[in-house]
Order: sequence, then C-alpha cells, then structure tokens
Amino acid sequence: MRNNLPICQLLCSLLFVQCFQAAISSSSCSHDESVALIQFKTLFPINETASECCTSDTISHPKTNSWKEGTDCCSWDGVTCDNITGQVISLDLSCSCLSGTIPPNSTLFHLSHLQSLDLTWNDFKKSRISPEFGRFSSLTHLNLSNSWFSGPVPYEISYLSKLVLLDLSSYSPLLKLEKSTLTGIVQNLTQVREISLDFIDMSSADPNSFKNLSYSLTSLSLSYCDLRGKLSEYIFNLPNIKYLTLDDNPSLTIQFPKSNWSSPLEFLDVSGTFVSGELPESIGNLKSLQSLELVACNLSGSIPRSVGNLSRLGF
Repeated sequence: MRNNLPICQLLCSLLFVQCFQAAISSSSCSHDESVALIQFKTLFPINETASECCTSDTISHPKTNSWKEGTDCCSWDGVTCDNITGQVISLDLSCSCLSGTIPPNSTLFHLSHLQSLDLTWNDFKKSRISPEFGRFSSLTHLNLSNSWFSGPVPYEISYLSKLVLLDLSSYSPLLKLEKSTLTGIVQNLTQVREISLDFIDMSSADPNSFKNLSYSLTSLSLSYCDLRGKLSEYIFNLPNIKYLTLDDNPSLTIQFPKSNWSSPLEFLDVSGTFVSGELPESIGNLKSLQSLELVACNLSGSIPRSVGNLSRLGF
C-alpha cells in the first residue's frame, strides 16, 4: 500500500494540472466588455468601400459581422483575450469596412485592458482622434493609419508611455501635429521602437524635438510632413535605428554626421530635403545599409570613396 502512495499523489497532481489548464483555456470575456464591443459595433454600418484601398496582402473583411450577442467575445474575429483573465487585450479591426465616427463617449474606451489596437484602413469620415485614446494606459501598439482621421493629433496620445509602435500615417495630409504634442510624444514614449507619421502636417513643429527620441527606436518614417528648420544630427546616430525616411520635406535642412557616424541603418531616404554640405566619408561606417535615397536633396561635392565599403548597398 505504501508503494502506491507516490503514484496516487502523482495522479492527483496531474489531474489538478489538467483541470487548471482547462479552466484557463475556457476563460471567456467579461459581460461588460462584451456589451461594450456590441455597442461599439452598432456605430458602424458595414461599407465595403471604406476599406477598398487595403493592401493586396490584407483582404478587407467585415470582422464585426461575427460579433453576436450571447456568444463569447473572445471567439470573435479581431478580438484577442487574456488566457487567464478573459480580458480583451487586443482589437484588430484593420480593413473591416467600418464607416462612421468614434465619439468621446464611445464604449471602445471601456476596454481598459487593451494592449494592442489596430483600426487601419477604415473610414472614420474625417473625424478627429478623440483625446480618450489616451486612456489606454496598457497600450503597446496603436495603429490608426489610413483611416480618414483629421484635425490635430490630441496631446493625450503622449500619455501612452508603454507604446512600442505608433502609426498615424496616411496618404492624405488630414492630420496636424502641433509642437507641444510632438514634444510630448518624443519625451514620454521612452519604450517606442516604431513611429510612422507620414503625411501629417508638422509645419509648426520643431525638428529639434527629435533629438530626444528613445534609444529603443528602430524605425522612424516622416515622409511628406512639411517639416521646417534644421534637423539635429542626433537622429542619424540613434543606436538601434534601421529604417529612417525623411523624404519630401523641402524646407527641412539636414546635415549628416561628419565623424563617428555609426548606426545599424539599413534604409535611409532624404530625397526632396535640403542636405547641407557633402556626403561625408563617415557614411562608409554604415555597414548594414541596403538602400540610400538621395534624389533632389541639394547634395554637393563628390561621392566619397568610403561608399565602396557598403557591400550590402543596392543600386
């Protein structure tokens, strides 16, 4: 009998683990969050033309059609829940054919545990980005690109201090980023790795704000932003930067680092800006560089011999 005790204890332990795992896997979303999602859905009649410009690798699909009252919202298209708590932690409604506006009192902002929110390629009717987006204190990924928002980017976006990705880019200049908001974003988003702000009007912003960018940054896209003034050399020496686009900002003055230019840059585009001076010898230190765009940027002088060190550079 004594010899059977360890076996019984082992079987009991295994049974407990299986029951615990079953309990975890069966976690369902809370009633309040389910109701919040259903109410959010009612704001948006499905309009297939709202997502007609989705890229070829992202097919438009009205995800909210799968959202039905009385069913577990953790099983709905675009909704991801925490395995243990059942709280909604991710909402991906990209290319979902949504057409309408998001008012400040929207139940979307009741999803207080959200860590990722993607609303790309919908039509929000040139409405403003609500300051309420700043309430998502746990958010690490926010993508509102190409969704027909307009007006000033609210300062409250800078409250999202845990953001790793921020994408507000567009193919139309509808949004505006004021000096104070840009300063707040640069100073407060200390963990951010990817920022994309293409086509956002930054004509009143100070390019020197970018000297306070996070060391974590790997990608920065600022195409067609009407940036004006002189850009700090610091941006080219960010220790983890791989992707940097500054193109088509004709009033932006750029000067490359003349010495100690060493970074993991793989893609650099300064076409359509005003580059002061020559391409420095130090560019030969960018051993990871694969693409270099210098079209119509007022570059003077000859191409330095050190460019020959860039073995990965395509022509």
